[in-house]
Amino acid sequence: MLKLTLTMLLIMTPFASVQSKEMDHLSGAVIGTLTVDNMTEGQLMWMKGKVGEGKYSGLDQQGRHCTINVPVIIGGFSEAQLGIRPSKGIKIAITSNELNYALLSGRPINNTDWTFKTTPPSDGYIISGIEPSEQFILNSRKRWISWFLDEKVTPSCV
Repeated sequence: MLKLTLTMLLIMTPFASVQSKEMDHLSGAVIGTLTVDNMTEGQLMWMKGKVGEGKYSGLDQQGRHCTINVPVIIGGFSEAQLGIRPSKGIKIAITSNELNYALLSGRPINNTDWTFKTTPPSDGYIISGIEPSEQFILNSRKRWISWFLDEKVTPSCV
């Protein structure tokens, strides 16, 4: 059993170091991270989308660590189908101060207004959960009525 465990650890070590090296170029530049653990995916004919709520953790202008709940909508087009099912979440690393402050202030973030890529330079790096063909909005409104109300979400800072 010990021999099997040691063999598995030796096999897994190169994979772990490769993944950490991929993130090394971001580590000094990352200001915050958006993580959505679980989402709901639905498809109606050619439109496919995911919705969920995650947490954004970043630094405010005073250098305090802040967290805020962030509703997320992701969508795109695909083959015609119908259905709803659970889906994996997303993770985005934020490197732009302006985008960080916009997220902490609760402003809606449309991916077409900012640069989101998987390689530098970028305002935010898509780590997982979003395909290049998909559009997304961060800090989307949960219900249509909230567009008429002055609902503001405030971050919790320490």
